[in-house]
Amino acid sequence: DAILASGSGGYRLAIGEGALDAARFERAVQAATGSPGDVERVLLPALAEWRGGAYEEFAHLSWARHEALRLEELRLAAQERVFDAQLALGRHAEIVPALGALASAHPLREGLQIQLVTALYRSGRQAEALAVQRRATAALVDDLGLDPSPELAGLERRILHHDPTLAGPPGDPAPVRAHPFAARLPSPLQRRGPDPSFVGRSGELARLDAPRLPGDDHPRDRRPGRPT
Repeated sequence: DAILASGSGGYRLAIGEGALDAARFERAVQAATGSPGDVERVLLPALAEWRGGAYEEFAHLSWARHEALRLEELRLAAQERVFDAQLALGRHAEIVPALGALASAHPLREGLQIQLVTALYRSGRQAEALAVQRRATAALVDDLGLDPSPELAGLERRILHHDPTLAGPPGDPAPVRAHPFAARLPSPLQRRGPDPSFVGRSGELARLDAPRLPGDDHPRDRRPGRPT
């Protein structure tokens, strides 16, 4: 709880221990030790409390920008720890959507790229894993002029040779669930409703929807009163 108290020098905001969500998150990060299951149990609820970026309403202030960058780095590191724990628990297929979204948002963060390659490979998606590894390597070289770490560079050879040490533990037999901090992105294959901005083309749309017959150069116009 916070209390606004007045004094001779003005007002003072007294904030009780545990009142700030940033402080609670940092304590959770420090407390997340032990087995992969223990790390997941502590960090997932802490990460689920995030709503947007840190101090977004104070982004114009220099102190807030520095603190926001520190907290965002702490958040990313915690997310990587959760993914490491879930890979160790055999949950590779479950985490691919959330991990893929985060890795796409941070293409130069090697830890996320390595985790995504590993999760894809263990999910039987070797070609996609190889593509991610090569794309991440190219991004580091082209954008920063840096060679990838030995771990990221070595993944290509390990995938091509089906290195048994890359297989990891057996997959979790439980059904795939939505990840708690997965980015909610619309699927490109998801069917959309009519576009309200596309009007006045009912005839053209009817012709596009009409069936074709062998030898036809144009779809049949099925509007009432038209010969077929």
